[in-house]
Amino acid sequence: MTRPPTTSPAARTTSPAASADLTGLLAMADPAEAARAIAASPARLARARALLPALEAAVAPAGPDGVRRALQPLMAVFPQPERSDAEWALWWAAYVEDLGGFCPASLDQAVRLYRRRPAARFMPAPGELRALALTAQVPAISELGRVRAALRLADRRPAATPCQGDRR
Repeated sequence: MTRPPTTSPAARTTSPAASADLTGLLAMADPAEAARAIAASPARLARARALLPALEAAVAPAGPDGVRRALQPLMAVFPQPERSDAEWALWWAAYVEDLGGFCPASLDQAVRLYRRRPAARFMPAPGELRALALTAQVPAISELGRVRAALRLADRRPAATPCQGDRR
């Protein structure tokens, strides 16, 4: 039997493109200090810029397919009654409307948290999962904020002034 991964790719902190020093800065408690430190180093800034697409992809909304994937473990634990196609369409529409804007890692955490509740006996309502997803701790979300802040700082920095001897 194949075991599923313990953390989804979206929940992992950074990627191989991030160096150890950048990874440490992205995990700092003070986001402003992290952004300043990243923006101050051209090498770190280049690595952060290279990391940006992966972080944006990791926190992109799950959409309908992501919601279906996230709910599959719950559907295995909490079997669902027979429904007509129209009833299933309405059922899924409610979950997609309430959960589709969350990233896959947030949904995975919400599902895991709900499943581990001692009182969990039935499939959770969309609002229950939404409340749990709102509290999810997804490293990529805070990392993306720090990278974007560093890029904004770097873009606002004035260009280097020429040396006195360079002026004509």
